[in-house]
Amino acid sequence: MTPLPEPPPTRPNTAFRRLRGQLSPSEFAASVRRAAREIGEQVSCDARYIGRVESGAIRCPNYAYERVFRHMFPGRTLTDLGFASRESVRGHQARGPAGPPVPGPFPGPRPGPRDPQGKGSVDIFEESELLRRSFMAGGAAPAAVAAAPRAGTPPRRAGR
Repeated sequence: MTPLPEPPPTRPNTAFRRLRGQLSPSEFAASVRRAAREIGEQVSCDARYIGRVESGAIRCPNYAYERVFRHMFPGRTLTDLGFASRESVRGHQARGPAGPPVPGPFPGPRPGPRDPQGKGSVDIFEESELLRRSFMAGGAAPAAVAAAPRAGTPPRRAGR
């Protein structure tokens, strides 16, 4: 088995930081969520996500965020926004003009333009990320309820 290559060291995304301007990370995250609603996307952007983008931890956004950022900053490419190309981040080789098509790792719907009813194709990777977050967030509440003492009952004593 060959070892995985070392990921390149993270570089701060100064271009994205400049685009944020005087807004705080929370305020900018709110504007990202607002822009997402305008185009029918659903992203859970918060100040932590903005911080991860600006620190360089997120080198290329997922497809939903890419569509939102392109809506917010029309005419700019991902590179203009300070991101690395998807090919360099995901490890896929870019196709040459005469090369055969590169098959995707999994079959499934790809992101595309939305139809007039607001329904669009969902990227399987985005959906799995959303499901993972929902699972992780949903697991804490039942555990907290199970661990909390019930109101109105005396505390249990060991051995009785």
